Amino acid sequence: MDRAPAAVRVMPPSTDGASHVVLLHGLRMNRHVMRIVQGRLASHGMAVTSLGYPSSGHDLRHNVAHVAAAIGRVTTPVIDIVAHSYGGVIALAALGHRPDPRVRRIVLLGSPVAGCRAGVDVQRLAIGRWFLGASAEAWARPPVLAVPPGVEAGSIAGTARIGLGRFFTRNREPNDGVVTVEETRLPGLTDHLVLPVAHSLMLASGRVAAQVIHFLHHGRFDR
Repeated sequence: MDRAPAAVRVMPPSTDGASHVVLLHGLRMNRHVMRIVQGRLASHGMAVTSLGYPSSGHDLRHNVAHVAAAIGRVTTPVIDIVAHSYGGVIALAALGHRPDPRVRRIVLLGSPVAGCRAGVDVQRLAIGRWFLGASAEAWARPPVLAVPPGVEAGSIAGTARIGLGRFFTRNREPNDGVVTVEETRLPGLTDHLVLPVAHSLMLASGRVAAQVIHFLHHGRFDR
């Protein structure tokens, strides 16, 4: 369930050009769901903030403005972003709303950046609209997203069909239980990787974490 958005933990400016990694959770989650990812990145010496935002409590416009402002308050000269699911939509929309030249790399985890059929089908149902809350419009009319110029963006898609989406929509395309592989593709991506992981479980996957770390270091996935 959503909780009140957490304040950004501002880190002191880096003296060696190292980045500060901002994590963004998905729909109806909170910043604590990114704890495993945060711990794995921190164990590799990365400074990490897990940012909370009211995903279903407010509409897309409100969350985009909130996240853009929060990113703007990070004081390091280089920023990387790792976003799961709806968080990836918010991240790209936030950078479109308020470009930040300090953002170097973005990793999207199961993010429906090219629309989401499951989201469209869910918002047509009364129980689905309740579940989606104020985010329902974003699924009915997805925003047009783009990779910011100069930013290296990588997207990881899953093919283990474990997720709520399979109860609300019939989708025969490869998917992670919620989002199809094709829905994670976007023009301008630096790299795209497909792994046998499920939509939510990818946050606990060591294999996914290793690929995130590799992309943050090198701007591409490890193949």
